[in-house]
Amino acid sequence: METSAPAVTTVLDLNRMQDEPRLCIKKVIGPVNMLGNDKYLLYFPLNRISILNEDGEEQWTIHRDLGPRDLCWSSYLNRFLVLTYDKVYLLDVMDTSNLPSYEFTRGMWSCTCYGETLLVKPSIGSFLEEYSLSSWKLIRTHKPPVSCSKNQDIHSIRFNSTGTHLGLIIREKQDCHRKYYFALHNWKDKMQLVQPVIDLDLLSSNFYPNFLSLHNQQFLVYSTHNQLTLHLINDSTGELIESIDLSYYDTKLAWSMAFINGDGDKKTAVIRTGKELRFHNL
Repeated sequence: METSAPAVTTVLDLNRMQDEPRLCIKKVIGPVNMLGNDKYLLYFPLNRISILNEDGEEQWTIHRDLGPRDLCWSSYLNRFLVLTYDKVYLLDVMDTSNLPSYEFTRGMWSCTCYGETLLVKPSIGSFLEEYSLSSWKLIRTHKPPVSCSKNQDIHSIRFNSTGTHLGLIIREKQDCHRKYYFALHNWKDKMQLVQPVIDLDLLSSNFYPNFLSLHNQQFLVYSTHNQLTLHLINDSTGELIESIDLSYYDTKLAWSMAFINGDGDKKTAVIRTGKELRFHNL
């Protein structure tokens, strides 16, 4: 059973990503999706699935092209969950011989999980489907105006570090400029909207804005429109804590981010640029 995070957790110094990375892995091609847990980084070199440790050392690689759409880590299953178009694969870091999957009845776009709950966002529609990770049965569907307003689309979803709140990146359906917003819902209180939509100037350029749930009770929303901009948001109040422009990445287009939590105060941020994985100490 998962427990709530402590009230005081490690503060991450994200400005250290302005410095040169301590490690750079070059000639990386393939999907930009990646995700870290306490020890490892999951990423997808071309036609492969690969696990690295915090020092960039390959733990194992298997030749399999899954076509990932989104990723989440399940402490309940002790597995990475890899969402593809109509399936979710369960990846055990310690056992690559078996890659079980469960199939959905429709195409999916985004996923997040906490405890026994898996939440997925279908490719079409502004609703969310809630599944049990113990039975893989559909529990309920969250539709507008609960999931979002009827004139909005949901792009990505993330539970916070304690499973009490749900963050969403959304956009207006009729917005031709593809401008995105952040919204926070209280998962434990019938999906009530906690924080009105926050305008973070999340304009889509080559890639959609995305966000991560951090262990220090914050969401990290990032956008790569012209430069890499980070927005730290309190994951239970929706308060914007800080916005950081990483000028180091102005000329190095950052496509995605992940964190390896490490032991104690040892934290690692990994940034995927064009054909590189860049490891920063935090």
